[in-house]
Amino acid sequence: MRFGAELDHLWQVCEQGEERHIAVTGNRITNDGRLVRDWCLAGYGIAFKSFWDVRDDLETGALVQLLKDKTLPPKTIQILFPPSRRQPLRVKAFADALAKKFLS
Repeated sequence: MRFGAELDHLWQVCEQGEERHIAVTGNRITNDGRLVRDWCLAGYGIAFKSFWDVRDDLETGALVQLLKDKTLPPKTIQILFPPSRRQPLRVKAFADALAKKFLS
């Protein structure tokens, strides 16, 4: 996965409370998480994906979970706003709803 100029080639996992990095390589690079999922469904390899991105695929058996004994370190969630001085009320309401959902 590529994020701007950065290549995400180190996967962070926790094993017995200790954070570890797993170096990964491959012959495909994208900045599109949906395409990564599609490549996995087509059998091109493995991916480090959010449960929410692949939940249906796991439930149907189209994808299988690997590294079940590993956990993920805590991650932050961000919401980006369009550049302007004042955001529409619906944007603020959406951000507030997300914060309530994920912070409670």
